[in-house]
Amino acid sequence: MAAGTIVYLVSYFGYDDISIIDIAWGLLPLVPLNALLVDRIINVGGDSVTISMIITYVLVHIWGLRLAWHITSRHKGEDARYVEMRKIWASCPAVARAMVVYFNVFCF
Repeated sequence: MAAGTIVYLVSYFGYDDISIIDIAWGLLPLVPLNALLVDRIINVGGDSVTISMIITYVLVHIWGLRLAWHITSRHKGEDARYVEMRKIWASCPAVARAMVVYFNVFCF
């Protein structure tokens, strides 16, 4: 969730097209997955990694990278959902708008 928040804030305040957050949906699960694998290797040892763990790890990476590539390849500008959210919340302060969009993106 922290990686998603960072990507979201960078896209919201540093880029006019916040629909690029959709591209990150496929990549964000890879962050904790990599952290868990590294943690397991460091704390338990490399021998504890089983073949089924490796297969799962590889399949999740293939899925995440494919999803990010697919969304990137069809990205043609800001999504209408985000344009509508910007119109509705245009009169609010920037931080309030960021929080509203954040909750709409990550919680629903």
